[in-house]
Amino acid sequence: MGSRNRYKNFNNFIEAYSKSKFLRSNYKVICFGGGSFSNQEINFFKNLKIKDKIILKNGYDTELKKIYQKVSLFVTVSKQEGFGLTPFEAISFECPVVCSNIKVFKENLKGCVQFVNPDHIESIKNGMEKILKDKTLRSKFRKYGLKVIKNFKWDITASKTLKTYKSVI
Repeated sequence: MGSRNRYKNFNNFIEAYSKSKFLRSNYKVICFGGGSFSNQEINFFKNLKIKDKIILKNGYDTELKKIYQKVSLFVTVSKQEGFGLTPFEAISFECPVVCSNIKVFKENLKGCVQFVNPDHIESIKNGMEKILKDKTLRSKFRKYGLKVIKNFKWDITASKTLKTYKSVI
């Protein structure tokens, strides 16, 4: 996950989680990376009465891979991203994804993720609940996601970039 600051919109995600009895009763939140929780974050969790539901994990790619393979859902509600690799990582491990309906995600992930409005707590909450409650939707996203990410492999990207450079020269 990396940093939880600014544009990552972490507080909206946490607040959306806290407002769902279904989510609180059935799921915990695992935050990977980003350093220790600040006192402000810990107090935020306490005020929402979910401190015991938030888990911080740190580690390397091997640990992250294990997490992607075990979790029920990956959520990223950033307000902006350059490209946004993390949803692709999750999809590559067949982990269902809920993400912001920002331009970069809509262009690259259409049809294989549940989009939500990152500015609306209710949208984030509903998106998480929808995908976790609908086994058919999760299956559809997993299958289609694996097809979509084939278009974003490094060798294909490098080849297309080289072709573009050659056409300009």
